Amino acid sequence: MIAAAGLAVAAAGLLTSTRSKDGRRQSPIVAREVVSALRRELASVAAENVELRAELERLAFASRGGRSDQAPPPSRPAGRTEGVVDPSTTERFRDQARGFRDDLARSLSGDEPARERAYETLMELLRAGPDAFPALRDSYLSATEPAVRAMMVRALVRGRGNEAAEFVAAELASESDSGVRRALAMHAANLATPDSAPLMAEPLLQILRSTGDGETRLAAIRALRYASGPDVDDALLSAGSDPSEDVRLVAVQLLASRPGHRGPLRRLVEADVSPRVREFGRCQMLLTESPASP
Repeated sequence: MIAAAGLAVAAAGLLTSTRSKDGRRQSPIVAREVVSALRRELASVAAENVELRAELERLAFASRGGRSDQAPPPSRPAGRTEGVVDPSTTERFRDQARGFRDDLARSLSGDEPARERAYETLMELLRAGPDAFPALRDSYLSATEPAVRAMMVRALVRGRGNEAAEFVAAELASESDSGVRRALAMHAANLATPDSAPLMAEPLLQILRSTGDGETRLAAIRALRYASGPDVDDALLSAGSDPSEDVRLVAVQLLASRPGHRGPLRRLVEADVSPRVREFGRCQMLLTESPASP
């Protein structure tokens, strides 16, 4: 994040240096090159970070002739009129999403032009906002290669809120491929909020109880940080004895922040074979202790 923000500042300086004192462009080619480099570098960040996305849009506006110190005019998703998406725009989203899926499949065999096309298409779909979500979802569901589905998960969950949480929950419950389940669980952790937690809790609990992959269990327990209820508490206590040290560390951290588990947590911590978990657990209990703690 720091490196990306630094690049944004550097790009702004380069863009400013291409202008004369009266604000006119001296080198539009350089300006476009700066913006292109910035877009490539910030692609994974700009879709999730409001400030960096605004900076990117401002620089792109400047490269098209606007003043670099002015905000670009507000934009409206293409084809959207008073809350309704034009049918032709919906069809275009479907075509783009299918192309994105197919280019991802080609990129798996080392097709670099396909990888570049997939990136450009993804940026267009993300800029379209929630209107493009159904097209991306349908293309994901029609992808036959698990590796392609795993790669598409990230695009589907960016900035989609509860709609993405519902999608992830349904796919976690039905997906049979371990690699795709791992990708879904990892992005469930990124999506976790107090609002989305109830939507994803049950399939995440099932993964935590049943999967043999430590990375997937780790992602699942991280995604449960806002979930609550007796089933969640029982799962966290069980995770305190997980074979993975990393899973146990997260379980200890979450249990220490919840009232009513001081005794069981202390027993788990003191019985752990890992000095790292024991020390971490003791610190967590000290940090969360109060006179009223059980």
